[in-house]
Amino acid sequence: MLSIYRNPRSLYPSLVFVFYTCTLVSLLTYIPRFVENEAIRASMLVVLPLISTGGTFLAGALGQYFMRPQKVALIAYFGVAITALMLPFLIAQTVFFSLVVAATTLCLGMIPGAALAMIPSLARNPVEQAQGYGLIAQFGNLGATLGPPTFAAVITGFGITGFSSLVLIICSCGVLFSYLASRIQQPS
Repeated sequence: MLSIYRNPRSLYPSLVFVFYTCTLVSLLTYIPRFVENEAIRASMLVVLPLISTGGTFLAGALGQYFMRPQKVALIAYFGVAITALMLPFLIAQTVFFSLVVAATTLCLGMIPGAALAMIPSLARNPVEQAQGYGLIAQFGNLGATLGPPTFAAVITGFGITGFSSLVLIICSCGVLFSYLASRIQQPS
């Protein structure tokens, strides 16, 4: 059983995915609370999950037709990091803040599409592919469980700056595992 966790072809896509789940669930839960305008906050609660889904479809298309899924994940994590850096500076400007949050959500949404597309591109056989999908499910649950309380604690202590800082740390991990996955040769 431990061999599943030692196989980078199965493991790296799930490691790319875990950082997405803890971040997206937390963003959707906590970021709208920073917006004082009730109408914009209510719109964010509806629109942000749709933007995330659109990002997933975008990543699937990019990963299938234009570049390796690992590169899509790298681009997406860099996009999340750049937009997250902007959030503390735009907190007082509701419209711009909301637009940057939307861009962050779009980039975050690209990560699961890239991670899921990595599995068949890295797997050498159906067993590795099945293991990869199983690990995605496990790690997704882990991220969704650990992310929100961690973000809640950081936001309570440090506000939007803490949120952005934690996102940058998480993006660093996501970039690392996306890069490591890109180093694996595709099976022939």
